Amino acid sequence: MSISTKTKRLLLARSGGYCQNPECNSDLYPIFEDGTITNVEELAHIIAQKEDGPRGEGSEPLSNRDEYSNIILLCPTCHTKIDKNPDKFSVSLLRKWKADHEESIKSNFHVATYDSKAALQSVIQKLMEENNVVFSQYGPHSDFAIKSPISEASQMWATKSIDTLIPNNRKIYELLNKNYSVLNEEERKILAQFKLHKEGFEYNKLSGDKNSTVPLFPKELLNILK
Repeated sequence: MSISTKTKRLLLARSGGYCQNPECNSDLYPIFEDGTITNVEELAHIIAQKEDGPRGEGSEPLSNRDEYSNIILLCPTCHTKIDKNPDKFSVSLLRKWKADHEESIKSNFHVATYDSKAALQSVIQKLMEENNVVFSQYGPHSDFAIKSPISEASQMWATKSIDTLIPNNRKIYELLNKNYSVLNEEERKILAQFKLHKEGFEYNKLSGDKNSTVPLFPKELLNILK
């Protein structure tokens, strides 16, 4: 299998970290009570990588079968089920699963307008508090990162960055941008700084590259609208 790292990251980001079978939606990155981390995601081909595989008789060129459009993120059980019963799980059905799942993730980011700063601030504060918990628990300077094996700490930080921090950052930005008219001049400057951080953070986590010039999170955002 030669699915690129960039494709894997894009699949994880757009799936929200959950199985894309609508009758399953299992958490693909469960955390046990003792803090042990595991991942159970499997990258499943909609049209098999080889012509003699499940749904492999499709017209999709072999050279394109490891591309994002032909991969769906599933738990091990669902992956096994669709490949052992290809007659019951068609290409069109699997593509619909994937499209509907991604649309449901996007729908969570419907952006409302607010009549007051207080109402807007309460919504943003909740998202920032969630981000802060993730950063404090799993960030590069957390006790978890210091005490855990490097590979385990790195994996958990990468996972939580994609399934929690990036979606929350996007929603915070969209909320503030949609309600731009209620921001004062200083708050608009903070928003501009946060946009640069948000875009750079996403690039580092999803592109497969690492850019050291990405701006740090602007701490002023913690008190915006107060």
